[in-house]
Amino acid sequence: KTVIATRVGALDEQVPCGTGILVEPSLTAISTAITTLYSNPSEIENMGRAAQYYAQKELTWTHSADLLLTYINN
Repeated sequence: KTVIATRVGALDEQVPCGTGILVEPSLTAISTAITTLYSNPSEIENMGRAAQYYAQKELTWTHSADLLLTYINN
């Protein structure tokens, strides 16, 4: 799903570019991001597709194992 998240903790790392919007932790920034997305429904769909692709390719046990094995072998 498309995400609107604030730039706190490790959320920057959890929301890859193109899968959502990262904003400063303020009511104004969050409100603006929500308004921006709902004014552009096609952008919500595009980000949603990007998020689904990311989840299916990057957030799998196979991908995690491949990363670990690459790290160990190097």
